[in-house]
Amino acid sequence: MRVKIQQFLGTNHSWRCVGLDMGRALLAHGHDVHLCSTNGYEHFPVDLRPHVRDDPELGIVAPFHTAPRVLDSAYDLQLSYTAPHNFGHYLRRGTKNRFGIFNYETTVVPKHFNKFHRDLDLLLPSSGFAGRVFVDSGFPEEKVRVLPHGIATEEYEDPSHGKLELKTDRSVKVLANIAQPHLRKNIPGLLKAWGKAFEPDDDVCLVLKVVAKPLPKYQGANSKRRGPPPKRVQPFDVDFRDIYRRFCETFPKRAPIEMVTDFLPSMVPLYNATQVVFSLTHAECFWLPGLEGLATKNVVVAPRYGGQLEFLNDQNSFLVEGKKVRAPRAMQYWEASPRAEMFQPDIDDAVEKLRAAVFGLSDARERFEEERARMVKKLTWANVSQELVSLGT
Repeated sequence: MRVKIQQFLGTNHSWRCVGLDMGRALLAHGHDVHLCSTNGYEHFPVDLRPHVRDDPELGIVAPFHTAPRVLDSAYDLQLSYTAPHNFGHYLRRGTKNRFGIFNYETTVVPKHFNKFHRDLDLLLPSSGFAGRVFVDSGFPEEKVRVLPHGIATEEYEDPSHGKLELKTDRSVKVLANIAQPHLRKNIPGLLKAWGKAFEPDDDVCLVLKVVAKPLPKYQGANSKRRGPPPKRVQPFDVDFRDIYRRFCETFPKRAPIEMVTDFLPSMVPLYNATQVVFSLTHAECFWLPGLEGLATKNVVVAPRYGGQLEFLNDQNSFLVEGKKVRAPRAMQYWEASPRAEMFQPDIDDAVEKLRAAVFGLSDARERFEEERARMVKKLTWANVSQELVSLGT
């Protein structure tokens, strides 16, 4: 089968991880895969460079070839993890098996997204939670099929990755993989739970993987600043540095926190260096770091809500209770709805579950092992890619 994957594949992004791993799995099954990155090739992996193609109609030129390798005119299957308004552009080289992946974290999808169903044959949300959001918002149900994300088990089981060298000497490291600091990730709640859960002398450290750059400041109309305008600040962007400063003022005595802000070619060494993966997000449609945590035998602590329940349950993780509340306008991407909901995790329950994971680490690992292993074996990219191909046959 000749397959094209066109989407974010360059700089670090969760969509990128999905696209590249799906491409590798399809190649391993013997398919002819062509890749086209719509956000550059800054961190494009060497092993996939021979499969890159240009897209001259979009002005995309692949930097790895001396001669242009133009996208072919027709494919057996096309895939793109992108915003719906891009489907028509990215899935135009063929008339069958045009598959789009997209997820929307709150419970009401922007109305104008529904019209883009005409540009694809199937929408593939990554969880039952995300699929229901689309159907309930008016997207044609017959065009929705859940296709979960997966895990590249061969990468996570590769001993050559080793462990990332962290500065802390604490025995238990708790990883919070925040990445881009958005409002829905509930960074203040996560830090508050940490501050309440542990004392300075507890043998534990929080490791934050986060983009901690300052937000660009608005330049007024009379500004004499030269050069291109700064990147626009979106309502859902939050200033991590300010949140962290306030947390330190509220909890001057706390267990240590270490930050990892550099780009990592592979996340495996970081997961290998930790024992617990922690999130208090308001809304996720899959939460790939949770599955990555299971793959590296970390004990996972996460909210009992959202797409992570596709693979997390009481037999393989600690699930934090809470309640559904209205989602603030600033948290919603593209278009806000007064009916949209999110999850408000209970901080006290989060503290209890976090302490249980840290202080009962050995018992938790033993208790969760059977279901952890079963879920990781089920959700491999090899299995997910075969499911994708079956949708196109």
